[in-house]
Amino acid sequence: MLALKQRFLIDSTFIFENTHKSFLGAALITLHGQDRTFLFGFLRDFLRLRNSIGINRGLIAIGKEAYAVTERKNIHDIVTFLIEIGIPHVFDTKNKISEICAALSTQISNIVTQDKKLLQLANDDILFILPNNLKEIHYMSPKIIKSKIGVEPKHIPTFLSLTEGAKSSKLTKLQAIRLIELYRDIDGIYENLSSISAVIKKKLKINEKSIISYYSEMKIKTKVTSSSYNIDNFAINLNNKRNKNLLNSYGFYSLTRLLKSPPKINPKLNTKAKKDKSSYRAIVDAKGLRELENLLESSEFCSIDTEADDKDPHNAIILGVSFSVKKGEAFFVPLMEDDLTDIKQKDVISFLKRIAKKPIKFIGHNFKYDYLLLRMNGIKIRNIDFDTMLAAYECFGDWTFFNLKYLSYKLLGKEIKSYKEIVDKGKTFFDLPFKKIVNHACEDADITLQVYHSLYKELEKREIIDQYFCDTLPMVKKLGDMEFNGVSVSFEKLVVYRKRLLNRSLELKKNIFNKIGKEFDIDSQSDLSAIINDTLNLQEFVRSRRITLSVLEQLAVNNPIAKLIVKYKRLQKRMKNVDAIVKSTKGKKIYPIFNQIKTSYGQISSTGPNIFDNEGSDNLKSCFSKSLTPYFRDTKSSMDILEKLSHDQNFKKDRAKNKKEFMAAHPQMKEIKKDEFLLAALIGYSDAKLSQKFMIDRLTLSTLRHELEMRYSTLFHWIEDFKTRSAKGGYAKLGNKRKYLDGLKSSNLEKRKKAINLSVRWLIQY
Repeated sequence: MLALKQRFLIDSTFIFENTHKSFLGAALITLHGQDRTFLFGFLRDFLRLRNSIGINRGLIAIGKEAYAVTERKNIHDIVTFLIEIGIPHVFDTKNKISEICAALSTQISNIVTQDKKLLQLANDDILFILPNNLKEIHYMSPKIIKSKIGVEPKHIPTFLSLTEGAKSSKLTKLQAIRLIELYRDIDGIYENLSSISAVIKKKLKINEKSIISYYSEMKIKTKVTSSSYNIDNFAINLNNKRNKNLLNSYGFYSLTRLLKSPPKINPKLNTKAKKDKSSYRAIVDAKGLRELENLLESSEFCSIDTEADDKDPHNAIILGVSFSVKKGEAFFVPLMEDDLTDIKQKDVISFLKRIAKKPIKFIGHNFKYDYLLLRMNGIKIRNIDFDTMLAAYECFGDWTFFNLKYLSYKLLGKEIKSYKEIVDKGKTFFDLPFKKIVNHACEDADITLQVYHSLYKELEKREIIDQYFCDTLPMVKKLGDMEFNGVSVSFEKLVVYRKRLLNRSLELKKNIFNKIGKEFDIDSQSDLSAIINDTLNLQEFVRSRRITLSVLEQLAVNNPIAKLIVKYKRLQKRMKNVDAIVKSTKGKKIYPIFNQIKTSYGQISSTGPNIFDNEGSDNLKSCFSKSLTPYFRDTKSSMDILEKLSHDQNFKKDRAKNKKEFMAAHPQMKEIKKDEFLLAALIGYSDAKLSQKFMIDRLTLSTLRHELEMRYSTLFHWIEDFKTRSAKGGYAKLGNKRKYLDGLKSSNLEKRKKAINLSVRWLIQY
C-alpha cells in the first residue's frame, strides 16, 4: 500500500471553520493596525496538525466551501501568507474540495479531512486521516472504513444520504447498511420500494426528494484534472531563518518552534478483525447448501432457529433459518432473494422441505414458533425432539424469564443479546445488516444446542425426563397444529352468549341509575369519578386515584352501589373479550397463539385472542370445539381432584347432595360462588385479595373462612401437608408427576410462600 512517497493533501475547510469558531472575530493579535488573530490561529492549527501526523510533503487545498465557514478576508490573508512562507497549496474558488481531492488523487497518498463524504475516494493507495482533535486522530483505509462504518467507500454517498440527507425520520446506520447490501445505491433502493419493510418504506417516501438531492450532492463529480493545478513541489520545508524572521515580523514568536520538521509517523492500522472462537457462516450458494445438507444428514441432533419480521408466525415473513450440530459452529441460510447468489428462494425452500423430513432430532427454543412459521411456508418438521424453553420451565417452573438470553446466562454463564437489544422498537430483523442477521441467528442456534445439553442432564437429575418427553413436549406439535389449522368456533353461540352478557349489563346499569337517582355515563372516567366522590361521598377513600376496577372492588366491600358498578365493569370486560374472539373469527375458525409457560402452574393460555377467560370459562367452553375443552379452567374438575386426594367425608357428602345446605343460610353466601371461594382460599389467596375478589368485608370473610376450615378440616389439613411436602422436596407431586418451582427452595420467605401456593394451583389446575 502507498507506493508513492508520502504526500498529504490537507482539506483546509475544517481548519478554517475551527479557527473561525475559536476566535469569533476577536482581535487578539494586531500588527501595524491590522488584525492578525485569524492568521495566527490557522497557522498554529496547521503546524500542530503537521507535527502530530508527520507531514513533510504535501499541500493545503482551499475550495469554495471555505467561504461558507469564514469571511473572504480571512481566506485571502491565509493564501497570501502561504505563498510568503512557502507552503504548497491549491486555491480554487470555483470547485468543491471534493473535486480538488479527486483531481489530485493520483498524486497523493494521504487525505486529511473531517468531511466523511471524501471517504468515497479511498482506495488501496490513499489513506484517509480524520482528526477530531490532535489527541484523537483516526486513520481510515478501505478495510477500516468497511469495518467501522459498515459499507465500502464507493457506497459512502448512499450511506450519508440515508442517514443524514433526510429532513425527518432519518434511517439508522444499520437500516442504511442493510439497504445498501440489498440494493447498492439510491437508485436501486427506490426502484425496489415494494420489497422494503413498511416502516422503512414510509421514511423513504416521506424524504424522497431530500434524499435524492443529498445523494446528488454527495457524489463527487470530476470537473477538473491534476494538470489544472501544476503542483511541482510537495515539500514543506519551513525550518529556515527566513521563515523564522517572517513569523517574528508578524509577532508570531511562539510558532517558530513549530517550524522544525516533524518526525516520520507510521500509523498502526488495526485492519485485523477480532478473532471469534465461534464459526458462524452464511450459506448463500448451491455448493454451500449441498455441503450443509450432507452435514445435517450425517448428524443425529441439530438445533434450528428461524428468523422473521414478526412475532406472530401467522403474519411473519421468514427471513432465514439457522442450524447448529456442534458447539461454536452454526450456519444461516437466508430466504431473501437478494442475499442469495446462484440459488433462488425456491431452492432454499426445497432444501428445507427435504431436511424437515429426515430422521434428524431437531432441537429448538420456543419450538412452536419455528414449527408454525415453517408450516406456514410449506415445511413440516417431522421430528421435534427438544424444546429448551419448555425444558427450563419443567425444571424451574417459576423463573421470571425463560428466554434464551436468560437461560444462556443462568445455565452457561454466557451473555448474549436478545432480539430486542439488536432490533429497535418499531423495526424488524429485516432492517439489520446481513452480517448482524447471520451472527444473531447463528448464535441463537449455537446457544440453543449448548443449553440443550445442560437441560437434558437437569431433567435426568430431577427424574422428570419421561414426564417431559411424554407429556410436555408433545404439546408443542399439538398446539402448533391447532394454531396452523385453526380452532372451530360457533359464531352463533358466541353471539347468544354476548347477548346474554349485554342484557345482564343493561339490567345492572338500570339498577345503578335507579339507586343513584339519575343517569350518567358509567363508562366515562370523569362521570364515574363524580358519582364516587360527590354522590357516594367516598372521596376520602379515593382521593386523587384513578377510578380503576381494582379501586372499585375495594370500595364495593362496604358499598352496595359500588358493588353493582363492579359487577357491571366485570361484565363489560367479559364482553370485550367475546368481541375480540368474534373479531378474530375467520370462516368459523380462530387462529390463536398458545402459550405453555405463561402461568407457573401449567395452565395453557392464548393470545390473539384470549380464549381462556377464567371468569366466563364455562360459557366460552361450549362455543369451541372439544379439542380445547381440556385447557379451560374447570371448577368441578378441581373439586373432584380435592375430593379424591383428601378423603374428606364432609366434603364428599356436601358435593354428593348437590345442594346448598352448608352455609346456605349465611346471608353473604347468597351472592358468592361457594366452590370458587373455597378454591381461592385453598390456593392461598390473602384475606385482602379474597375480600376484593368476592367483595365482602374482613369480618365476614374471617367468619366464612373459619366455618369452611371447621367443616372441611380434613381437606384443609391435607392441603397443609401437601404444602409442607412440596417445600421440603422442592417440587409438588401428583402420582408420578412432579412440578418443580425454584421458589420452594428460596431463602426469601415471600418467594417461598408464593411458590407453595403455586404448587397447590398446579395440583388442582385452578
